[in-house]
Parts: sequence; structure tokens; C-alpha cells
Amino acid sequence: NHLKADGDTRFTVEAGAVSTAIVSVQLPLADAERMSRGSHKIELEVRSEDDRALTVTEKAAFFLPR
Repeated sequence: NHLKADGDTRFTVEAGAVSTAIVSVQLPLADAERMSRGSHKIELEVRSEDDRALTVTEKAAFFLPR
């Protein structure tokens, strides 16, 4: 299953700073219908536009309503 980010996914964070961002993701209905309802663990990959080698993976959750 592939989730797709919904809306603007670019954020500015100054060097050495910490920032919080809210990211909405979508799952195609056909994929959602095949999955169990409730919370599913996902990972978000965050990378620098200036230096693609700067990449961080963060754990998150995707919730399918009942």
C-alpha cells in the first residue's frame, strides 16, 4: 500500500533548529477497503532539498476509521 502526502509538503527549518509539522496522507479507497480498521504504523521520510543526502525517517501512525 502506498500513502500519498496531501497538500504542501515543504517546510523551512533553519540549520540546527527543531520544527514540528502536520502532514496529511491519503490512501486510495481500494487499498483502505482491504486493510483492517484502526491504527497502522507508518514511516515518513524527511529530506533536505539543498542536500538530498540529509534524510531522516520518522515513525508515525495512519488511522483508518471503523
